[in-house]
Amino acid sequence: MDKQDANTVVKVYSIIYYVLGALWILGLLFMGAFGDMMNRIGFTGNFMPPFSMAFFGIGIFMIIGAILMIIAGKLISDRKENGRILAIVVNILLLFSFPIGTLIGGFGIYFFAFKREVIHLFR
Repeated sequence: MDKQDANTVVKVYSIIYYVLGALWILGLLFMGAFGDMMNRIGFTGNFMPPFSMAFFGIGIFMIIGAILMIIAGKLISDRKENGRILAIVVNILLLFSFPIGTLIGGFGIYFFAFKREVIHLFR
């Protein structure tokens, strides 16, 4: 891999982070609409507290993940060293999004943590 290929990888991952961050925010909006719909049809009772707590936990995870992805996209497009580190953290979070996120996260960890050409772009 030469320097031009490393630049391409970083550009592609920057775009991927922006798109995934926007999709996670969109998913949050749909999740909120679903919760509102469940509330409007009167879906309450003993089942609702664990159900709503699960939605709350997933929502917090998605908010943090979306913000981190957008910040990581900006930082790696600016070639900041802390952007590379944040990209590794975001890729670890993406490993839990099976199957596409696992592929993106696995390759991202490989490129941002182990490929010398990519690491040298951030120094």
